[in-house]
Amino acid sequence: MTSETVEVARIALRLPPFWKSNVRLWIAQCDHAFTFSGISSDDTKYSALVANLDAETLSYVSDIVLSPPNSDKYHTLSQRLITQFSDSETQKIKKLLTDLQLGDEKPSHLLRKMKELSNGQLQDDFLQSLWLQRMPPHIQTVLSASSEPFG
Repeated sequence: MTSETVEVARIALRLPPFWKSNVRLWIAQCDHAFTFSGISSDDTKYSALVANLDAETLSYVSDIVLSPPNSDKYHTLSQRLITQFSDSETQKIKKLLTDLQLGDEKPSHLLRKMKELSNGQLQDDFLQSLWLQRMPPHIQTVLSASSEPFG
């Protein structure tokens, strides 16, 4: 890329709005936007992230913004955001065991959420049992008769 092309990519970069409920996925989406725009500079990625955060979120990372580290600024900021806004492993398991419901979701989407929350800490048959309990009774009956593993 020429310097003009890099400059246009920086100007054209549009990061998605900050997503507190899934910071890891938001950071991954930003990483893809940087790659797509040809941006690899730590300083540029750091500055783009800072510029995209709202005032409330900035208050949680103000120390990094006001006195950024000499190197690895982007990684430092992204890790702080993940630490600050992501659920602990205990919170994830609690949510998995008690809070997560099917609601208006598709069963496959609920199963995907449950697998994400379990983070490999629960055996598949236990996870499948939890998932099945959250299905409406008529679906539980049909799925219980199946011997195939889910998901």
